Amino acid sequence: MINVTQATKNAYLNDSGNKQLTITFPNLSITLTNEDIKQESFELTERVNSGSSIEFVGCLASVLKFTTKTLKADVKGEFIHIEIKCNNTESITLFNGFVDKVEQKPHQPDKTIIAYDVLYKLSDTDIAVWYSNLSFPMTIKQFRDSLFTHLGITQVSVTLVNDDISFVRQYSPSELKALDVVKSICQINCVFGKINREGKFAYIAPPNPTTVLQSIGYYKQATYQEYKVKPVDKLTLRFSDGKEIVYGGGSNNYIIVDNFFAKGLDDSTLHTMAQRLYSLVSSFRYQPFDANVNALPYIECTDVISLPVKDLDTQIESQQPFVVLERTIKGIQAIRDTFKASGDEYQKVFESDLSIQIEELKKQIEIIRSDMDNLKFAYYLITNSDGDINIGDGETKDLFDMYFTAKDQSVVTFNCEILCDVETTEFYDAVGKVTYYMDDLEIGGFYPTETWQDGKHILNLYLYLIIQNANRRRFKATMNMAGGSIHIGTANLRGAIYGQNLVASDEWNGITQIDETVERVDIPKITQFVSADEDASVTTIIPVIISTSDVQIRCDIPKITVFDSANDTVFATTHTDSFPIVTETDVQIVTEDDLIIYTEGD
Repeated sequence: MINVTQATKNAYLNDSGNKQLTITFPNLSITLTNEDIKQESFELTERVNSGSSIEFVGCLASVLKFTTKTLKADVKGEFIHIEIKCNNTESITLFNGFVDKVEQKPHQPDKTIIAYDVLYKLSDTDIAVWYSNLSFPMTIKQFRDSLFTHLGITQVSVTLVNDDISFVRQYSPSELKALDVVKSICQINCVFGKINREGKFAYIAPPNPTTVLQSIGYYKQATYQEYKVKPVDKLTLRFSDGKEIVYGGGSNNYIIVDNFFAKGLDDSTLHTMAQRLYSLVSSFRYQPFDANVNALPYIECTDVISLPVKDLDTQIESQQPFVVLERTIKGIQAIRDTFKASGDEYQKVFESDLSIQIEELKKQIEIIRSDMDNLKFAYYLITNSDGDINIGDGETKDLFDMYFTAKDQSVVTFNCEILCDVETTEFYDAVGKVTYYMDDLEIGGFYPTETWQDGKHILNLYLYLIIQNANRRRFKATMNMAGGSIHIGTANLRGAIYGQNLVASDEWNGITQIDETVERVDIPKITQFVSADEDASVTTIIPVIISTSDVQIRCDIPKITVFDSANDTVFATTHTDSFPIVTETDVQIVTEDDLIIYTEGD
């Protein structure tokens, strides 16, 4: 609860005072008051739990929304501060955050402002580089202090139950979101993390549900469950390798899975952590409810309030405590508060954030990939992203024309779906005929043909090809229209070529084309790669013309050495057969069939 005077509390409890809202954009020197805001549009939601099962994590951003008719400036991304005051009592801070969206209808002055506190930004903040530069071992306390200093956020000073646990680096993530790590800190300490009204990050331990901070004598509407959420009587630290550390012997099991800070710790340390967490949450028991009352802006999430409840049997009314886990303030003068707490009677499994597990999955994929290098599977996507395709009656045009590269013998599959509009000529059906080409040669024997009436249609194409050896291939399809025309909108042709032994990019396959006027091309020897990593780069060497003459003599191309090994950055190698196609001596070039095709002096 925000520390305010009893006079301030009474002003809101009586709901008879004059409320004044002040919205400021400090960096723009702009201030809005009640007169600038559509009063019924003002809405602020705060919460520390979501879903039907209690999770001791929090870290949910507060959301502010209101509509103003006088704001002219562009405030997207700007810092926003809001206070409320009732009569002559003290001002209470309601919100500190940043404008995320500004919605405005054409030709209307009204602007709807949507803002979040700083937690919202942390979901997109990557701290992988910061994490990789840390020195380990370090305690959780040292880690979180360093993290929030890096993020530029002040923490409320507090000692967490597992602050003294020391850990070492277990991950080498390429991407690490700040919010995921902050959630892991809260989870391994069983606290609700939140940005408080002053913009500081606060760690809130599960409250004592019997310690009432504010009694409310009147409510407009209220509902509550007959049951109370059963307290945790068993706590489990679970890991993806099947390991479990269990404390407590009950059946209402609170399970923490693959926490960032628990991985790699010895069993004794994990038992200590589990015991500490169990002692923190085992007494937390609350009753789910939903109540609409006079707005009490000094109440915060995790505060305990009480409401009058009448016993149906005895008709005796008494104050019953409820823990506020979510609240929504609406309006200004007729301002109302909706307090909520949701929860299943028995605790369900709480899965931890998956970002770090994804990094572990990446490592497993790398191992599988290295073991199955010869079974690599790649694909090429095909679409008409450059524009529409229009084929008139009697015309033949390309549907697509593309290249792909195979590093070895392959079975390649082609699939394509085309969304098209067909317009027939006179009273006849339109006929579309597809012809495939490989390296400019028509693939005979298979000509998909469709007969259409006017309207929209979907054409599905399928073809499988056998590629005999490593090479760069050109694959094309054309369509001929008869009895009508066809229109294929941009990106409405969507297909793919896929199969094993395809490389993942269209790379040069070692074939050099030489113009007839070139006498000699000198291509330097390409040094054999021993290894390549993710930082490997490719240098393109442009052939240099040494000299030219009217008579072509010969072309001397040195042997291109095959790669010894490569990782993901290199996908294919080009090689030739081990036996020569021709034999060259000082005076002759002879083919395998003993045909002399060149003699010195000719």
